[in-house]
Amino acid sequence: MSVTTEDVKEGKLNDQLESQLESISARVEANVEKGRNALADLKAEAGQRCREMASATNEFVRDRPWEVVGIAVGIGLVIGLLCARR
Repeated sequence: MSVTTEDVKEGKLNDQLESQLESISARVEANVEKGRNALADLKAEAGQRCREMASATNEFVRDRPWEVVGIAVGIGLVIGLLCARR
């Protein structure tokens, strides 16, 4: 943008700056809205994945309770051995 002394004298500078500011403001608002929409989509997808994983875990535990107990005992044993070494 080139500014001449005539532009300043005639008040065109303020009009040009106001126009540019409005343009920038509109672009920023559009980008913020895009970001909000993307975040909402990610939140919904993450919630759906969590529900699916919780359902799968619940089904696994209900179908194989003794395997789950064995896994828990094994993990507890490993943690206990690691803590005892320190």
